[in-house]
Amino acid sequence: MNILYPLSNLFSGIARKSGNERARPSSIFEYLWLKVVFFMGASLLLAGFTQSDHAPSPSFFFFNGINAGPDVAVCAGDSVQLVVTGGTNYTWSPATGLSCTDCPTPKAAPDTTTLYIVQSEDSTGNICSDSVLVTVSQPPQVDSVSTTNLSGCDALDGSIVIHASGGTGSWEFSIDNGFSWQSDSLFSGLPSGIYQVVIRNNNGSCEVSGGEITLSAPAAPTITDIITNNPTQCDLPNGTIVIVAGGGSGVFEFSVDNGNNWQTLNSFQFLSSGFYQILVRNADGTCTVSGGTVNLTAAPDEPGIGQIATFNPTDCGATDGTITVVLTNDSGTFEYSADGGATWQASNIFDTLAAGSYEIRVRKSDQTCEVTGGTVVLNAPALPVIDNVAGISPSTCLTEDGSIIIEASGGNGFLEYSIDGGTTWSVSNTFGGLAAGTYNIAVRDAGTNCITTGLPVFLIQPGDDPVIDFVQPFNPSDCVSADGSIMISATACPGMTLEYSIDGGMTWALSSTFSGLSGGNYPLAVRNEGSASVVLGDTVILSAPLAPVINDLQITAPACSGGGGEILVIATGNNGDLDYSINGGTDWQADSLFTGLSAGTYDIIVRFPNSPCVSSVLTFALNPSDGPSLNGFTVFPDCGGGSGSITLFATGAGDLEFSIDGGATWQADSLFAGLSAGTYTPAVRELTSGCMALGAPIEVLAGGGPVISGVAFNDPSDCGLSDGNITITATGTGALEYSIDGGTTWSSSNVFADLPAGSYAIFVRNEDGSCPVEYAINPVILDDLANAPSILNISSSIPSQCGANDGFIVISATGNGTIEYSINGGLTYQSSPTFTGLGPGTYEIAVRFTGSNCVNTNTATLGGQVVCVDTVLVSIPFETTTVYCLDASVFQVGTGITSASFCGLGNPNT
Repeated sequence: MNILYPLSNLFSGIARKSGNERARPSSIFEYLWLKVVFFMGASLLLAGFTQSDHAPSPSFFFFNGINAGPDVAVCAGDSVQLVVTGGTNYTWSPATGLSCTDCPTPKAAPDTTTLYIVQSEDSTGNICSDSVLVTVSQPPQVDSVSTTNLSGCDALDGSIVIHASGGTGSWEFSIDNGFSWQSDSLFSGLPSGIYQVVIRNNNGSCEVSGGEITLSAPAAPTITDIITNNPTQCDLPNGTIVIVAGGGSGVFEFSVDNGNNWQTLNSFQFLSSGFYQILVRNADGTCTVSGGTVNLTAAPDEPGIGQIATFNPTDCGATDGTITVVLTNDSGTFEYSADGGATWQASNIFDTLAAGSYEIRVRKSDQTCEVTGGTVVLNAPALPVIDNVAGISPSTCLTEDGSIIIEASGGNGFLEYSIDGGTTWSVSNTFGGLAAGTYNIAVRDAGTNCITTGLPVFLIQPGDDPVIDFVQPFNPSDCVSADGSIMISATACPGMTLEYSIDGGMTWALSSTFSGLSGGNYPLAVRNEGSASVVLGDTVILSAPLAPVINDLQITAPACSGGGGEILVIATGNNGDLDYSINGGTDWQADSLFTGLSAGTYDIIVRFPNSPCVSSVLTFALNPSDGPSLNGFTVFPDCGGGSGSITLFATGAGDLEFSIDGGATWQADSLFAGLSAGTYTPAVRELTSGCMALGAPIEVLAGGGPVISGVAFNDPSDCGLSDGNITITATGTGALEYSIDGGTTWSSSNVFADLPAGSYAIFVRNEDGSCPVEYAINPVILDDLANAPSILNISSSIPSQCGANDGFIVISATGNGTIEYSINGGLTYQSSPTFTGLGPGTYEIAVRFTGSNCVNTNTATLGGQVVCVDTVLVSIPFETTTVYCLDASVFQVGTGITSASFCGLGNPNT
């Protein structure tokens, strides 16, 4: 006989949910098919009830669960789309603010923050529920916007400060119409331009526009003419310069001495002959522009320098250089100076000069009409170049058999060498018989002072640490090639083998040359093989050319019905010499403008011509100007088993369809659930017009949910106190959040303190709200039994017959204090542990110390002569000729008799 027994009193509130759903107590009964047997004078046992038919095996039914989605925030007066997945036949409550209560995607527009609960049948036909909290926020307002314009034409020091009030919580601010946000109301370091001010609550709700703000930079003046009048004769300061300028601020300052002095008048008078550096700027000191050099002359009275001929010294230390000043006029006699006028001579030829700089001046012999000829430089022959120095240390600590070989070139070809810093010289470049020590290298042209010094050479004794002599780096040839190299030259004691490192000693190699290197920082180290003593060198920086960068795109949208779209790629690198592609590098062109384009997705990339140096790919969806628009999306990672999701947000004319495979397949719902990790191409189209818009690829990440490794807890120290605590230990790929109430609230701290006794459901999720994980041993129970008596045993005697009240219960308990006893769950207490005159039923046992609220509980059940259950549903019809037996109690079902009476636990049932 199959019996369906309601187990609400045994299993109420049990539910299991899957995925990222929170488990909540269910008000819907779960049922178990049971086989039962009745024993005279005994309680109901979950054992075998036998009958001629075959009862099914016990089966447990659990809910597969539904998901009402994450909690959301909405601005007061606006609505938000709710989406439930899983199950069928939905019922939402409360109905306040909902567009529908029996659909999977109602729009919610509550007046206040509301927790919406949805119930549904799952795939097994069971009823389950989930909830979503809609937080209603008030919109902030922009009170004012303060701006600071740029201080100069090319400055980047503009600023915008947004002053706001109202709203819910703190605010976020944007000056690019909501493309990017920040919590600081100050935007600094801005160029000139137009900025769209927007603010919102920090939960992302209630965007409010603050209007359009323009930052301007000063305009630069323009020099249109320079009018000059030369002095009428030398040393007569009656020359003039008039500067004509326009544009800019309209009011200017002028200078003729390269900005040392400024004036508001554009006319300069009483000028002597000479060179004048013309500058103009705005009156506020901004935007200086140059007008070049103006030469006022008083010819033919003053000297005219036509040519300055020079001859360099013949050697490094030689003083045989010459300077000859040739004039363009010879009216009168003149004096010449090569030291800026400090000394003068009648000859126009300066000889016996060493290498150096000489400032030429000429004047009349009566010391008038002085003119400058600028600075000339006499150069000596090039110094010798030290190409290489090889040192061999002494073979032992007691011998002097070290050597140094100097390789040099350049100079006059006849070189001398020194290993004591130039104190002594040798025509041989090889020095032998050397002891350990430091040697200062120098090379010179033979018999001259043309000396070049090199780095010291260290000859070391055996056992000493090696010495890094020099390092030769070679940078990578381009931005992607790993063909850089570093060669380390180091000296070690004879007989010692060196090891080399370019990662600060993390790894070692016997070779001193490291090749196949990319750009980066390489800290050098050298050591004797296997030694713990490490010699650290400098950090070598290998610099690779930078790849080109795509800075911006200028777009002309195509028509929905055809082409006409354009993409102008704005990029930097290689001085603008670039190739451009909009199909990921399959085809290239030198022109940055692509025309005649249809709507679609384009992979934009730039490169150096015929080079592997390419920019990163910028994928851009070129959407039609008159079609639908993808406005945004939300994405949740795949935490395992294809649990990711994407929700698209779009606008357009009429009904829309959505796709995440670039338009290969479509659906009316904007939510795509059950997604595995991967890249998806979003699209939206209008059903009426067929116009489609593509979006940039969306990546669903592998969630890598957290792992709960343990939960430690401490019970409250006494009954009624809230000083318990729970510490959750978990690991994940990033920051985590923790919950002890089944995911209703979350905390970034894994420690929960000041807890009362109770049941706690432990969950952990990623900081972004994804991949919630339930603790395998939920719930965690905090007890407050620290000072309650312990129940050792409960003895009982059942009533002698059905309906009799002669049963009794005896409670055995122990503890440090006077104990009181109760069999009605603590409603009343007595000092005696014995309770008599009891009828059949279940009794709630409670014990406590006198005057204490600290209680320990248990249950005791007294059965009668016959035991029955509250509800027995016989799954097969009674037959009028069949005798049914319940453990030797026989009743006959005859014609017209359809029921029988039973005495059981609680009320009699028919």
